[in-house]
Amino acid sequence: MFRRKYLIYVFLVLALGLQACSRSEIQMPSRIEEAGIPAEDFVLKDLDGRSVSLKSFEEKSPVLLVFWATWCGFCQEEIPKIVRLRNKYSSDELAILGIDLQEPRGYVRAFAEKFGINYPILLDEDAKVAIRYGIYSVPTFLLVDRQGSVIAYDNRLSPAVLSLIDDIV
Repeated sequence: MFRRKYLIYVFLVLALGLQACSRSEIQMPSRIEEAGIPAEDFVLKDLDGRSVSLKSFEEKSPVLLVFWATWCGFCQEEIPKIVRLRNKYSSDELAILGIDLQEPRGYVRAFAEKFGINYPILLDEDAKVAIRYGIYSVPTFLLVDRQGSVIAYDNRLSPAVLSLIDDIV
């Protein structure tokens, strides 16, 4: 019994620590000025078990990658903005991929339905994609252009990122 309580306590402390880090004093640049920073390809499963590759969007549409988790309060605050963005642009104009970090498929599906998420959710079950992209907090937004280059990196869907999306769509 004590061990279980201890593990729950450790998990909560880690979760709260990660959430606090997502709004730390260190701000990621809202635009990467060096053109041509290639986005690493990945393949993740969506909530229906289908494989989705980042490379499949190249030359078709820009892609907004949203790294997030259901327990993250700041992620929940950003969801309505992302939903509005999905309503503003078709999936042919702008692909939006929510990448959930290390949570069970059923739990994420129920959460997505409850919050009215209208864009695909991919499961990064072992956080390997997040690690490869250097994601240290959630939410984190990466904007990838049609040529497969990361052109924006921010911890919120800022006006600068929204303006850049308007410019490239």
